[in-house]
Amino acid sequence: MNTTPGNVDPAELSKFAALAQSWWDPKGPSKPLHDLNPLRLNYLQRIVPLEHKQVLDVGCGGGILSESMARAGARVLGIDLAQAVLDVAELHALDAKVDVSYRAVSAEDLALERPAAFDVVTCMEMLEHVPDPAATLAALRKLVKPGGHVIVSTLNRSLKAFAVAIIGTQALGDIVNILYGHTIQGAVGVMIASALLFYMTRPSIRGCFVAMPKQIVRSQDP
Repeated sequence: MNTTPGNVDPAELSKFAALAQSWWDPKGPSKPLHDLNPLRLNYLQRIVPLEHKQVLDVGCGGGILSESMARAGARVLGIDLAQAVLDVAELHALDAKVDVSYRAVSAEDLALERPAAFDVVTCMEMLEHVPDPAATLAALRKLVKPGGHVIVSTLNRSLKAFAVAIIGTQALGDIVNILYGHTIQGAVGVMIASALLFYMTRPSIRGCFVAMPKQIVRSQDP
């Protein structure tokens, strides 16, 4: 397995690997991901129809979003550096008879191998877990085809973002209930806020978004 030196946090990999066996339990620790996934998919489909698109899901984890995009007709490759989680993703896709490919490779290494190869690149709640998010963003830019879409969700490390994510969780849940007819229960505040307030980025990497192509939705700084 190739990795990019300096842009992998072993403690983060271990944390997610420990969740691998419960990843697909809709009532387990990954419940927020399951609850948010329909919203994520609908949001993506509004930006770009996924059918017949080559899609890369960076930091795919156990494959919740990857499988959904594949069911929507996309040809999906999910990548992650937590092998235990990828094993779960592969097994679930096999059992569910969903055609998804998975690889243990970093975005930076894949960008060297397959530049401009994907119509859509997604990266959900992953940037906050790597030491150098700017390097990952640069790789996402290299991976997408000209005219394609890079869709990123992450959270600022600011007091205002903390207030939005934690203190505002209940209010955001109420909004979801009004708009979508159901309440996301038990969701971690960070997950809810980052799902509804997409493309938020830390100030330290905002310049990378400015340098990205126009097809990347601009970041919002709460």
